[in-house]
Amino acid sequence: MVHRRAHGKKVSTGEVAFAYPESICYICHPQIHHAMTLKSAFLICCVAAGLTACGVQNKATISSSPEMLPDECDEWVISGVAFDNGDFTGLAFSADGKRIIAAFNSAALYWMDIPQKGQALHFEPFEVEGAKFHESKRDCECVTLNKLTGDIYYGQERDAKDFKGASVYKIAAPGYDKEELVVTFEKDIIPDGNNGIEGLTWVNGDNFIVGREGRWSTRTKSQSLEPLMIFYSESKGVTGRIVPPAEIKQIAEIVYDDVRDCLWILDGDYDRILYRCSMNGEVLDRFPIPDIENAEALLIDRANSCIWIGSDEVPSKLYRIGFRNL
Repeated sequence: MVHRRAHGKKVSTGEVAFAYPESICYICHPQIHHAMTLKSAFLICCVAAGLTACGVQNKATISSSPEMLPDECDEWVISGVAFDNGDFTGLAFSADGKRIIAAFNSAALYWMDIPQKGQALHFEPFEVEGAKFHESKRDCECVTLNKLTGDIYYGQERDAKDFKGASVYKIAAPGYDKEELVVTFEKDIIPDGNNGIEGLTWVNGDNFIVGREGRWSTRTKSQSLEPLMIFYSESKGVTGRIVPPAEIKQIAEIVYDDVRDCLWILDGDYDRILYRCSMNGEVLDRFPIPDIENAEALLIDRANSCIWIGSDEVPSKLYRIGFRNL
């Protein structure tokens, strides 16, 4: 088990890079910063997590960075009795890729049709054990899909009764009619006020990454609680921990990208930046989203060349942002 933090070092452009066994150079761009290794084939082994993130050797990686297209942005306002409290917190594709699983803090899970420009959003209640899931009033903060089994997992920021536990639950395929507790974090994630599990993403096998939110003090300009990536296996338990670099003040959501073999980390509250990172937390790209208030939900959609972001506003909003070379 490893608990590590990347230590910064100065490079020629003045940016901070990880002290990692590979030279990193940052190339500045008006909108985003690209980070590239100096070797064309580079293998990162996340041994502590029981994972292997294999840059170009195991995957058909994309050589150049994605490009955000700010002018290609659509917005939907989510209204209705179930959504009046806002709290759009998570997004994941269904097993067949034809629908989206939408998580709401106060309304739990819904099925959502993939939004089409000019059309209203369409939701269907999620039912578990004969009861409408959205009536359970859970503190649901994130959702992910195991692409191998089709099982759905969601993170509960804190226990609804005593606020002492932060838990992950599984809703098993194919019926999605029963749920079971996977794990309750009592050491790594101790909910303190509005702070617990905010991010959850499936990686491979029975391996997941759970994101602890972290807290940044705007008054003291310091981190009062570090965000934390917890590598978790259903068969082995916690296998590793990584604290992101200091520039990432919050994990509002974390998504594993199995095409680029990287992580997308959303800081939707403090700096309002979407980060693309390596599997060990090294920042590769930064995409500012200054006009989205309290972004918490994230979905990578290559089929439609866009990224979906859900905001925890009142009322909640869903944004579609176009990307080139996603």
